[in-house]
Amino acid sequence: MVRPTFTPLRLLLLAVLAVLAEDTAGAIRCGLRHVERFAQNTEPVAHTQVWDITADGGDGCRIFFATNDGLCVYDGIRWSNYRPEGNSVLRALRYDAETGRLYTAGVNEFGYWVRDDYGRLAYTSLYRNPEFRSRSNDFWRIALETHSGRVYFQCREKICIYDLLSGSIRELQPQDAFRYMYEVGGHIYFQDGATLCRLGDDLSREAVCNVPSRIINLVPGRNGELLAAVEHAGMFSIDNEGRVAPLNAATNALLADAKIMCCRRYNNELLLVGTTRQGLFLINNDGSADHSIPYGRQLDNSTILSAAADERGNIWLGLDSGVASIDNSTKDYYFTDTRLGQVHGVLGLDDGRMLVGSNKGLFLLDNGGSLSLIPGSTGSVWELDKIDGLIYVLHDLGLFRLTEGLQLTPVVTGSGVYSLRRCRNDRRFYIMSTYSGISLLRYTDEGLQPISRIADYSGFTRNIRIDEKDRIWVTVLGVGFVRLTLSEDKCRVIEARNYDLAAGQDKDVFSTRIDQELILCCDDQAYRIDYVTDSLVRAPGAEQILGLCGRGGVKSIVQQDNRFWYVAADGTGYVERTGNSLSRCAGILEQATKERISSEFRAIGTAEAIGFRNGIGFSYGGSAPMLPIEIGMVAAQGPNKTCYHRLGDPVFEIPASMNTLRIWPIRLPPGRQIEYRIASLAPDWQIVRIDEYLQVPALPHGRHLVELRAPGAADPSDIRQVEVWVRPPWYISWPMILLYVLVVALLLAGVRSYYIRKNRLAQEEVLRREKERRKKELEQLERENLLKEKRISELEREKLKIDLRNKDKRLANITMNSIRRNNMLNELKSEVSELMTVEGPGRIKAIVGRIIRQINTQLKDDSDWQLSENYFNTIYDGLLDRLRANYPSLSQTDLRLCVYIKLNLSTKETAELMNISPRSVEMARYRLRKKLGLGSNDNIGSILR
Repeated sequence: MVRPTFTPLRLLLLAVLAVLAEDTAGAIRCGLRHVERFAQNTEPVAHTQVWDITADGGDGCRIFFATNDGLCVYDGIRWSNYRPEGNSVLRALRYDAETGRLYTAGVNEFGYWVRDDYGRLAYTSLYRNPEFRSRSNDFWRIALETHSGRVYFQCREKICIYDLLSGSIRELQPQDAFRYMYEVGGHIYFQDGATLCRLGDDLSREAVCNVPSRIINLVPGRNGELLAAVEHAGMFSIDNEGRVAPLNAATNALLADAKIMCCRRYNNELLLVGTTRQGLFLINNDGSADHSIPYGRQLDNSTILSAAADERGNIWLGLDSGVASIDNSTKDYYFTDTRLGQVHGVLGLDDGRMLVGSNKGLFLLDNGGSLSLIPGSTGSVWELDKIDGLIYVLHDLGLFRLTEGLQLTPVVTGSGVYSLRRCRNDRRFYIMSTYSGISLLRYTDEGLQPISRIADYSGFTRNIRIDEKDRIWVTVLGVGFVRLTLSEDKCRVIEARNYDLAAGQDKDVFSTRIDQELILCCDDQAYRIDYVTDSLVRAPGAEQILGLCGRGGVKSIVQQDNRFWYVAADGTGYVERTGNSLSRCAGILEQATKERISSEFRAIGTAEAIGFRNGIGFSYGGSAPMLPIEIGMVAAQGPNKTCYHRLGDPVFEIPASMNTLRIWPIRLPPGRQIEYRIASLAPDWQIVRIDEYLQVPALPHGRHLVELRAPGAADPSDIRQVEVWVRPPWYISWPMILLYVLVVALLLAGVRSYYIRKNRLAQEEVLRREKERRKKELEQLERENLLKEKRISELEREKLKIDLRNKDKRLANITMNSIRRNNMLNELKSEVSELMTVEGPGRIKAIVGRIIRQINTQLKDDSDWQLSENYFNTIYDGLLDRLRANYPSLSQTDLRLCVYIKLNLSTKETAELMNISPRSVEMARYRLRKKLGLGSNDNIGSILR
């Protein structure tokens, strides 16, 4: 679609009368209606002949076009092209609202289209000319007779009658040749040669009148007559008696030269008449031509092949090459002229004329649409203000006053002037922002008078506002605001405070007044001044209005009573306040938003006007009544795959892999904006502009209700709903969930088994380590005990040794004492014995003899031996007792010998103790060996251990 650049050839404008917009009757209109030309190569109607146009009767606000390239469909946003099988040239269309069928006819074929369950058109062929190679049938008209259930398809050679009930086709032959067929008031008419006939219910012919020229169309008149558009003659009326009369001679003179190509009724008052040479005519019921769009002035194509109107009153024109539409759905008008340049401001005069300030100067626009440059105003005009009846022009050469004679009188020169603001507290003074700073002016009986430049400030000055304390608020685009506090005489800045509301980010910053209160806006946040705390606080009421103004990028808001007109990145419009509720009207002056808008809305009479590049837009009360939107098609998009929704199904079930939802809404309001919400995801309505479709990406699995409505629609019946069930992904489907449960159970069992085994092994390891520890402790304890026992044993052995040594000593002492005693006694005995040899008295002998006997008795005394034996047994662990037990044959002498041998006494010492000779000792030892069973080489000491 070609977007208009507001040149005479590409912005086609239709002057709209009060009869085209009955609710605006009597109002003065500035500008013209917008006409849009569809001529882009991507649009299927761009370079083809359009033979017929029809709408779908309001079911979806679709417009159908019969073209040389097949059937073209426009739903307000998107173009679609359909071609019947084997044929692409279509001539005629007829939509049946009862059955939803669109009948089409063309070269050698006719049939019908119906919308399938998915919202797409499907074609059914009813007739195809079997003799098309030798004889062609070009079907130009279709008529529907609802009471008889018949559809008529007319070509020059015949009329084919299709019976809806039986599906049969009959043919009606002409007497001459069929020119055209017409449907008027439920009756079928046709022109056979020069005769206009009416077809009866029984298919009988009834002649009405003779018309030599070809009748392009018949339409009903106001009083029951027929109005005939005759190709080369104009408009005629045919009464019930068949009398033919020209409707208007003057109009017929124009139409005869223009050559009529189509005729359609627009409303009860107007007819649309398309011609081949002079464009479109709007004809009243009396035949007078109110307006026309002639070729060469407003149309770039003189041939209008077809015309129709949709349910919003928009006019559609089928051209010899393409399609044009005239927008009557809004109350918007446009004035354009390439001499204007970038319009910065407009101001209405009391006499209905208008001043227009642009970057090229100051222009005067009169009531007739004539534009003229005011002398001496060349240059940029930034703003136009009216103060007490005096008009001031803010020019790049300074501040000027416009006199009644439209002459510019300088007030301040030397620097360009951006804006002029009146002080709120002391209303005698005005603050003027200029290229070089800010200045102070005083208002007197003679008008504004300059005082001085305000000193001590050299920052931004483009946009300023004055608060209630006469402080200046300077807007710094993309940053925030600077507040300037003036001295008492207002000639000097004593304080400059920065308010960086954008926080270092590039945001939309502007100031406005809402209910006379200064509001500072930064993106979606609004602030007001708290004069008590001297700070900025949030303004919730203003933020509600700001939030309704668009999806972001709001540039300005201007309040007119209870309407807040805005300019935003996604369009212009207004927010209306009714009591405590707010509603939004978007899409106002939509064509202006396609150009550069550099000004705010301004009231001009009953309209709100705004300037743009090379033009001015006027809005008279907003849009026409808004119709509910409809849903044309719903699809789910996935990787390389699309799934369409059966519109009759209550729920759109889609797999998780195709969770990108696309909805094609139709019957959109101006601006193509809708509101939608998915309550399961977010409860608030969201505003979005539809360029192709509404896309909702990455819907989570589950059930979602997608709701759509026109912006501000309050009636629940105007909400359209699509219930979507996104199936869980395969990995969380019931079989997979069961598998997961099983796997988790197995994992848990495995983990449990693992941990049981691990715990068991750990316990075993703990037990093993505990056992080893205890074993080591026991071993250590045993070693310690062994060491202790060893030590004790050593000590005991040492003690035993000591005791043994002591006992050995004692035994030895006893033995030695015995030896010494025996030795002494033996010596004494020897000496006494020597005395006996001496001869002496008998008495000496007797005494000596007694002494010797006592000595012998003493020598034979075993008491010492008994004592020695006890010691010996004690020291040597009962050795003598063991010897007695093991060798019972041992005598007491043998045991004594064993003791002496154990004591390692020599033979001599043993002989002395035993009081025998050494040889006797040897003999005794020999006998002892025999008793002990020892050989000659055996050591007797081995027995005595």
